[in-house]
Amino acid sequence: MSWAVEAQDLSKTIDGVQALKDVTLHIPAGAVFGLIGPNGAGKTTLIRLMLGIWQPTAGKVLLFGNRADDPTGIARQGVGYVPDIPNWPNNFRVEDVLKWHRLVYRGWDEHRAGALLEMFRLRRKALFSTLSKGQKMQVSLSCALATHPRLLVLDEPTNGLDPVVRREFLQLLVRQVAEDETTMLFSTHLLEDLQRVADHIGVLFQGRLLLSTALADLWEEARKILVVFRPEAEPDLSQWPEVWRVEQEGRLRVLWVGGSAERVMERIRALEPVYWEAVQPALDDLFVEMMRREGYTYGDLELE
Repeated sequence: MSWAVEAQDLSKTIDGVQALKDVTLHIPAGAVFGLIGPNGAGKTTLIRLMLGIWQPTAGKVLLFGNRADDPTGIARQGVGYVPDIPNWPNNFRVEDVLKWHRLVYRGWDEHRAGALLEMFRLRRKALFSTLSKGQKMQVSLSCALATHPRLLVLDEPTNGLDPVVRREFLQLLVRQVAEDETTMLFSTHLLEDLQRVADHIGVLFQGRLLLSTALADLWEEARKILVVFRPEAEPDLSQWPEVWRVEQEGRLRVLWVGGSAERVMERIRALEPVYWEAVQPALDDLFVEMMRREGYTYGDLELE
């Protein structure tokens, strides 16, 4: 398998605080990778290291085999970036933002940039500082896609957008990325967005990478099982190693299962319950259960 991103033993200390701790991460070429975690988890720090904006305290990042911090900038030529808060001089107009990208990126496609601006109904003469949050994101995305990036990196791209704009933004994003077979990495604390577009997931918490997997593999392993046994035959399921947690709601038990869901379902069937059903949990519920197993509290895990 070829990798778009390889982070190896990556750490970053800022003002004496370790913002990122020994992160090793591999993102396959062509993947749509969602990086999630609460605010302050280290998502933006990891992205800035990947882009070569910051130097790591330890470890390294490779983009398609090239060092992200290579002074020649060869790795960054293939990267499109949409920041959380686009920051341009107050006197910059939309056309100035396009001009900057045109000068920096060798693969700039003026026709594609213009088509995207037209689709978004954005005026080239508009002052960037007067645009709404959604419009600023649209300008940034137009510029990033006009470079035909091999890797598109987005930092909280839908944060602050209303639900309708968020959905349209994500639909466009997936469509455009599919056309160029681009690898996409986007950070978010909005799990609904991630579940809608991502095929791989990474979970950051307090600077550590707790999980990195294909979503299909996660769904294969994780289940929420509802089961009712006869009153005279109620086994203690909490001791089964695959069972993360058991909730009791009257006679109904809710099992949170990870690791070998199929095996657990076979064992439950053999016990001949009155009723049982296996359902796929929502990603946000699954995320909380995974973090609970790591010993973190709901207060720690608040995703705004």
